[in-house]
Amino acid sequence: MFKNLDLIWPYLRRYRAYMWWGFGATAASNGLSLLMPIVLRSAIDRISDHNDASHLLTDAVIIVGLAAFAGLFRFWMRRTIIWASRKVEYDLRADLFAHILRLDAGFFDRTPTGDIVTKASSDVEQVRMMVGPAVMQGMNTLVTAAVAVPMMVYLDAHLALIVLLPLPILALVTHLIGSVAHQRFMAIQKRFSELSASVQETLSGIRAVKTHVRESEKERTFREDNLDYFKLNMGLINISAGFFPFLGMISGATILLVLYFGGKGVIAGEIGLGTFVAFMIYMGMLIWPMIALGWVVSLYQRGTASLRRLGTIFNTKPAVNDPPADVAKHLAADGTLEMRNLTFSYNGNGHSALRNITFSISPGETVAIAGPTGCGKSTIGHLLWRRYAVGDGAMLLGGVDANRVSVAEWRSQIAMVPQEPFLFSETLRANIEFSGHPLDEGRLNQLGEYAALNKDVADFPEGYDTIVGERGITLSGGQKQRATLARALASPAGILVLDDAFSAIDAQTEEEILGRLSTLFGSRIIILITHRISTLQRADRVLFLDEGRLADSGTHNEMVTRGGPYARWVAREALKEKLEEL
Repeated sequence: MFKNLDLIWPYLRRYRAYMWWGFGATAASNGLSLLMPIVLRSAIDRISDHNDASHLLTDAVIIVGLAAFAGLFRFWMRRTIIWASRKVEYDLRADLFAHILRLDAGFFDRTPTGDIVTKASSDVEQVRMMVGPAVMQGMNTLVTAAVAVPMMVYLDAHLALIVLLPLPILALVTHLIGSVAHQRFMAIQKRFSELSASVQETLSGIRAVKTHVRESEKERTFREDNLDYFKLNMGLINISAGFFPFLGMISGATILLVLYFGGKGVIAGEIGLGTFVAFMIYMGMLIWPMIALGWVVSLYQRGTASLRRLGTIFNTKPAVNDPPADVAKHLAADGTLEMRNLTFSYNGNGHSALRNITFSISPGETVAIAGPTGCGKSTIGHLLWRRYAVGDGAMLLGGVDANRVSVAEWRSQIAMVPQEPFLFSETLRANIEFSGHPLDEGRLNQLGEYAALNKDVADFPEGYDTIVGERGITLSGGQKQRATLARALASPAGILVLDDAFSAIDAQTEEEILGRLSTLFGSRIIILITHRISTLQRADRVLFLDEGRLADSGTHNEMVTRGGPYARWVAREALKEKLEEL
């Protein structure tokens, strides 16, 4: 019954005081409500048996008082249990988001964004409904049954037996329907994740959709996916739609039997009228909990299904982790960057993206990494930034192994400008300051000058305070790359990695930027991952990769002069550049 609940227990324990207060308030509220039929029974019996109405006002005041205090405790029941469920929801969602941020790039490579968003929103909400309304109503049902049933047995054991006879059937049907509902809801949430991922991907690539006139195709596939999601929901609704009438039928049949046999007992004088009325009120108090039981079961099945889905994220451990405190080391302000016999493959697929890579880069050096497509250039950039765990071999900075340094401290030494720049839907200023270092106007303009951005910004309506739109949609590709470069330059990191960061920038502007960087960085390391020959010529040294191996290294002129794989590759690239110019 309590499968998949291990994840939620720590959160419930955190707010157990509120839950216990809620349970106490539930018991008090139901206890006071269940006293009212006894008072009413006495009043009716005095009137029917003795024509005595002298205590009616007292009985009425008692009943009103019991109702008032029961309502007060019912308010407190909701105030505690529902409040605790909201706090559980808040903590669970915050912990989920924090855990997602700690996961390595491999997780995001294989998990659609829409699936993550659905789990962080819809699934967390379903868990809240389980630990809030479901617990509250379940407790309400339990307390009501625990008090009402013994009172009905006390009032009339034979009528109570009629009420209790359907319970085994009800329990069996509830179990069967609950199991089916759990599986159906798992399928619904999975389909909803896929639908969300499809929408997110379409909106992210809306320009490509419109460019290739694929609106009709996207609309058709969305309608099909949405119809499938609709059908799955209707299947679950059909189950619920059948369950609630079934409960109503059981309740109605029970009331009919009690009315028939109880009425005969009253007419025959075997049951007092007050007793019969009190019995009917107790049975009426049980009807809503019986019907609500179906709702509770539905919420429980939805909640456990969502917990199971959330567990797939919480149980995913990041491949890139901080070292234990007793072996952790700190990095020096600057130092030599090294890779020693490093071999790496993505997702352990057996195909090595890098094979036995060994090199070192001293402070103040500008080193270019070049090679044909798929040779492993960007993989080195990913490993330097620690997007993935280092495989066989070692990566060191200042003689300290990356696996002996916290991820945050290592990354603080790497300023990365990726192939595909990403800007948030904020101002240009906020995007450049995203590295965590607030900038005054002078420093901001200085970085804009280094990144050759100031001339463009001068034409923006609000300058650096211009909103750039989602993913920087209002900027050109070159402007986005230069804005991302300015963001990286705002960081005090000792290593700047430019992963094909000038692909949308003309060669002349690139020359200007690289010339400024050489004076700006001084003793810091610059790594240029590129295929442009003009960029390779500016580097102090070139590392040439081929099929994941370090095939050659040296200055551009040295390697071209001595021939070999690098010289042949440069010749091909030079021809490509000339054709592109034509």
